Amino acid sequence: MRNSVAIPPKRSGFTLIELLVVIAIIAVLIGLLLPAVQKVREASARSQCQNNLKQIGIAIHNYEGVYGFLPPATTRVEIDTWMHGPTWWVYILPHVEQAAAYNQIVFPRQTFWFGGAGGSSNTTIWKNVPFPFMHCPSTSLPRFSDGSGTGDDGYQRPSYTCILGSDTHKSAMLANSQFRGPISDGGVLTLGRGQRMTSNTDGASNTIMVGEQSGQMYSSSGSALPIPGDTNSDGRVDNNRGFHMGTSYVGYPNGNNSMNPNPPPGGNCPGDNCARCYNTTTISTRGIVTKGLVFNDYGELRCNKPLNSMHTGGINVVMADGSVRFLTDSIPLATLKLLVDRDDSMPVSIP
Repeated sequence: MRNSVAIPPKRSGFTLIELLVVIAIIAVLIGLLLPAVQKVREASARSQCQNNLKQIGIAIHNYEGVYGFLPPATTRVEIDTWMHGPTWWVYILPHVEQAAAYNQIVFPRQTFWFGGAGGSSNTTIWKNVPFPFMHCPSTSLPRFSDGSGTGDDGYQRPSYTCILGSDTHKSAMLANSQFRGPISDGGVLTLGRGQRMTSNTDGASNTIMVGEQSGQMYSSSGSALPIPGDTNSDGRVDNNRGFHMGTSYVGYPNGNNSMNPNPPPGGNCPGDNCARCYNTTTISTRGIVTKGLVFNDYGELRCNKPLNSMHTGGINVVMADGSVRFLTDSIPLATLKLLVDRDDSMPVSIP
């Protein structure tokens, strides 16, 4: 009789310890790969943001090529000084393949505030229409205005702003009876009329004309904007109304009290409607920041909202020559002011 040998049963799966080891290995791999994936994603978003600004720079230069001067930051017809005029964004639309929208615009005697009863004949042209070149893909901020009771609903909110210059420029209006912060005339794009390239005596490669405002902003108490009592402002210069709406000024600053709030001919800003800043900023008390702000920097009608972004370490900017540069957030405020003024006879290069 032959001795039988017992054959052990086949294993049907992993032991608990083996499963835990596998799970731990997978978790480690995910932990290693996730930052790399996030870096790739942010690099792609930052590259797209730079491409947007490149388009904007080309459009500004194309405008200058057609008209002989750069687009004005905002304008207003003198006969209707209480109305809000169109911005530089509106003027460059034909040069970013948006001629179809631009050709529908009615300019004479029309306000570019689209809220309120009746609004404007231009209200439907770009309502709920996205303009990719105005939007940084890194931002978490709302893409469209939500009105907040004003009626300005569904208009693109840009991630970028033109810079009127600094409060140290000789033209800066530091105070008047409707003070909402300094307003400069020292930038590449200025109020009321377009500058010629020859006015940029500091050099086109040394002067910033457009910068980012794509980051989440915070109040001085650390609260994310917007905050109760200032629900229209999340720190961006459009004040939750859209890219198209500019100031009611028909003039431009030329020193303290130069933008008189009386009607023409004694002044150029009748009524409270005028002393507001929309879709422009003047560099004043803040450099490139995201928190620790004071009311004058971020309030709805304020003129000195700081540059910022969601990118690690700084912001993208367009220089007057159309080139796109990355500006680190460690740059001194005094240096930033020199970089945004076109003719202070103190040209500096981006570090």
